Amino acid sequence: MSHYTDIDMDSSPPIPEPPLVVPQAPAMSLAARLMNIFATPGEVAEDIRRSRPSTANWLVPSLLYGFIGAVSVILTLSQPTMIDQIRAQQAKPIEAKVAAGKMTRTQGDQAIAMMEKYSTPALMKTFGSMGAIAMGFGSVFLWA
Repeated sequence: MSHYTDIDMDSSPPIPEPPLVVPQAPAMSLAARLMNIFATPGEVAEDIRRSRPSTANWLVPSLLYGFIGAVSVILTLSQPTMIDQIRAQQAKPIEAKVAAGKMTRTQGDQAIAMMEKYSTPALMKTFGSMGAIAMGFGSVFLWA
């Protein structure tokens, strides 16, 4: 008698199960992420979490935000009524000082003339556009 009789000859070593592969959805394109952020923000966040880091994820929204802000400032400041309202708001504290006797009428008129000289519509548009672009980048980083 052989000593092999105690071992079951029909049993073979267990075959390991292949790991369960869950198919992943293809990564969203940048345009899809930009549009889907409003429709399905959770899916966009999950896609960004799964994917490799990309500069476009923050750079493109910052540029879009800044560009739209700059265009808005330029269009707003192209209207003469807006310029008049801004100048009236700037002149209000000077007029209050003249009325309170802290400034003479001549000094007030000089201050208003100086203000109008240095706050031309072109300068307001330039600085307003630069501010909008800075806010575009700043807002995206603050939100993050």
